[in-house]
Amino acid sequence: NYPCSFLLPRYSPRMSLISTFYLVPAETFHPPQNPKPSEVLEVADITDIELSLIWCVLLSEEWHEDLLTELDFLNIDSDKNIILIPTSLVELLSEITESQISDHSSLLAVSEEFEVWDPANVNQLLKDLSTLAQSAVEKDMNIIVEMD
Repeated sequence: NYPCSFLLPRYSPRMSLISTFYLVPAETFHPPQNPKPSEVLEVADITDIELSLIWCVLLSEEWHEDLLTELDFLNIDSDKNIILIPTSLVELLSEITESQISDHSSLLAVSEEFEVWDPANVNQLLKDLSTLAQSAVEKDMNIIVEMD
């Protein structure tokens, strides 16, 4: 595991699905062979549904299916599902402040998708995603997510 790994077991660690977020150069859709630890974030039990919910909270909108469809799985030759995080979501994540993280995590924590998570873990997840997004913006890179 990487130093910035943030595993949030929802049920038991053996039942958790791991999603790994990577910083990648533009036009790269495969996880790097030897990623820098600061360019990787591992999270348990995050799917496209939870990502779309985070996105709608950042937009201050009701959840709608359009957000989910924008989190398209890439059609690449892989045994795992890979999503390219849209630039607009990366930018939103990179711009949130500490107080906004607290407000957004409170909203997420009471949602059906995150209700089994400890609220402090939801807060930490947003912080970690924001940090990764800030690095992506600073380095002009994309974020992909590889899901088990």
